[in-house]
Amino acid sequence: MDVVNLCIGVWISQHKMQQRQNAQNWLYCRFVVITSSSMRKCMNLKVFSVALLLICPANFAHAEKVKSQTNADTCIIQPSQLESLLALPTAKFDQDQSGGWRPYSQNGCYLQGAMLIDAYVADKPAKMTETDHRNLSFHAGQLYAKAGLKKIAVRRIMLSLSLHEDANSELDWNTYVLATIAFLQGDRRELTHQRAQLSAAKPTLGNKINLGVVDGLVSCFDKPYDEAYLKCRPTAK
Repeated sequence: MDVVNLCIGVWISQHKMQQRQNAQNWLYCRFVVITSSSMRKCMNLKVFSVALLLICPANFAHAEKVKSQTNADTCIIQPSQLESLLALPTAKFDQDQSGGWRPYSQNGCYLQGAMLIDAYVADKPAKMTETDHRNLSFHAGQLYAKAGLKKIAVRRIMLSLSLHEDANSELDWNTYVLATIAFLQGDRRELTHQRAQLSAAKPTLGNKINLGVVDGLVSCFDKPYDEAYLKCRPTAK
């Protein structure tokens, strides 16, 4: 089957969504990465393309709940926008609060932000370093977790583990990563263990910040990740 048939221009107005919100099998539009020459032609992008995928909300209840709290228009990524976003330098795409994936996160468009990072990583600029790849994988995992997609989140966050970290590292990154994974997998014992490891690490600023995050995950172990990460950290003294 020609992949070009998947190039579906489905745009659902807010009014139409409201009309069908009670239908059990109503499908919402999301975008996913399609790597195909046919799709690239269809979407008129040079290297990497995004198409719309219909996803049943029954499988993504939490993600749809988060999405319903935001203005749908702010979460739409037009093809022309995508091409510009993928062309950004890695530092700007990852760290700029007004560019890259972060505005989508700030607007509660966690799923779109996560998929955008996935697209950027797959399109992988030639100058992307191992650290860049690690940071983006972790941020994608965080966004999937905030959207309620824990299994996908764990797979992305696993990719952020550092293969070159040693006992003398200023940042105990892997311990923070493993603590986050333990929280998402509902493993309280492992989370407590990793928290103890992180508290014994060098008292650098980075470790202190990450320890505060992990303390929040411990305190709000039974809460969704977005709440535990954003609202449960101990108050700075």
